[in-house]
Amino acid sequence: MPPKTSRQPARPTKTGSERSQEDSVWKEMLTDFLQWFIQFFFPDYFQLIDWEKGYQNLDKEMIEVTTESGFTKQSADKLFKVFLLSGEEELILMHVEVQGYKDEEFAKRVARYNDLIRLKYNQEVLSFVVLSDPVQDFRPAGYVWRFHRHERHYSFPMVKLLDFRDNLEALAQDPNPFALVVIAHLETQRLKGRTIELAEVKFKLTKRLLARGNSRQDVIKFFRAIDWLMLLPHELETGFRVRVADYTKEQKMPLLSRWELDVIEEERVKGLEEGMQAGLKQGMVILLVSMLEQRLGKVTQKAKSQLNKLTTEQLQELGGEILNFSSKAELTDWLQQHSGQ
Repeated sequence: MPPKTSRQPARPTKTGSERSQEDSVWKEMLTDFLQWFIQFFFPDYFQLIDWEKGYQNLDKEMIEVTTESGFTKQSADKLFKVFLLSGEEELILMHVEVQGYKDEEFAKRVARYNDLIRLKYNQEVLSFVVLSDPVQDFRPAGYVWRFHRHERHYSFPMVKLLDFRDNLEALAQDPNPFALVVIAHLETQRLKGRTIELAEVKFKLTKRLLARGNSRQDVIKFFRAIDWLMLLPHELETGFRVRVADYTKEQKMPLLSRWELDVIEEERVKGLEEGMQAGLKQGMVILLVSMLEQRLGKVTQKAKSQLNKLTTEQLQELGGEILNFSSKAELTDWLQQHSGQ
């Protein structure tokens, strides 16, 4: 395969595993930095939450809801429990749409997730949406269902990253690190096919990140996000990493050594592989639930939870056993033997 040149796209069309990894990057940022995320994108809600009490990440619950919903579109959907300054508990559902195209089903998916969580936990849930696609007129802010005189509405606050593109200088001065993540996203879109310019912008953004005085751990995590968003061809990436290592050494900033940069690159490759496996597994679970319900009727929530805990190999084994099940009891026995429950 010939090496990429500066005339080729800065980012090739993403494979499923690459989309899964970008999805994972956003999920990691939401998990680690929810407070900064809401402060940057939804400041009016930030003022209502008691951040001193922390927040709870509900990944397991979100996986169960995703499986039940039947939606397989790629996005970073995260569910958290927070405490309001009023003393109440609140569930908040964060959606970061990382696919770069218009999705007509998106608002419906947000509404459906919201309904499922509300019914499952008997608690209202607040949905927030951040859209990273480049389509100017794609701005879903709600879902409406109508039939004759019946009508149901659900609306949610939505932020479009595209709207920040005329304020890059102000973003560069914003102390919230998510401002740099937004710049990285927008500049990657703008400089598509201009990889030498992209490499220079990436270096400048990295210097800004290093100069902000955040902890070493936080700097590395935000660098990983910027690094993933601003993918470079191999030869430019190598030069970029040398520049960063030299810069931190000159400035006496022991934050991103060449060794650490190499480790981050290794983690990205590993993440691609894991992301691909995670996406495959989720799709297998959804397919098996559908097949089991066609044969045995409604699959219980406990059974779905057990399915989510199986390995890919065990799911493949179950697929070969489905036609041998004549009752839900047989399925229950099989799952108990293989899931350890």
